[in-house]
Amino acid sequence: HIFGALSTMTPRKNPGAYIEVYRRLPLALRKEHRLVIAGPAQKVDDFLPFTTPEALEEVAPYVDLAGVLNPEAMAEHYGSASVVLFPSKYEGFGLPMVAASACATDVVASNIPPFDEAASSVASLHPPDDYENMAKACQHFIEDAEGAPGRYETAVAWGRKFGYEVYAETMNQFLSEKISQGTSNKHGAGETV
Repeated sequence: HIFGALSTMTPRKNPGAYIEVYRRLPLALRKEHRLVIAGPAQKVDDFLPFTTPEALEEVAPYVDLAGVLNPEAMAEHYGSASVVLFPSKYEGFGLPMVAASACATDVVASNIPPFDEAASSVASLHPPDDYENMAKACQHFIEDAEGAPGRYETAVAWGRKFGYEVYAETMNQFLSEKISQGTSNKHGAGETV
């Protein structure tokens, strides 16, 4: 399946893009690779404010709404997906991209600045409204079995850079440096700057 994690149905998350990108895939591919969207949407019609009725009608038979998922279920979807689609217009970071990379899954996403930092070198990034090229990238990843092992290896190595162990080590190093700076900047009895 093609997997999308949509935490809220707001314009900044670009919910219509999931429908529009998926619509541009060949019908045969849609029949083999359903679009699964996790998040608050309870019915496919919840996407109507963000896309056209025609687009929704065309893809609705191949769309599954997974609801709000716990972390274990999210990891399962990231790991079993053919592609993770993440077309947001604005984000603070790109956690779904990191999670997909850690699970050795290809990523097609927006080329917004936070994603430039969060995406591995093998992710395919496009303007948030470039549905055509996002669809082409999804199709390429699904059909390129020969290139997949190299992409997966690169993606997993990238995803590991964001693990809890790395975070804890970085935070410990940062705090140690701050404590060290504080003790060397004393001005009088017990006062630090």
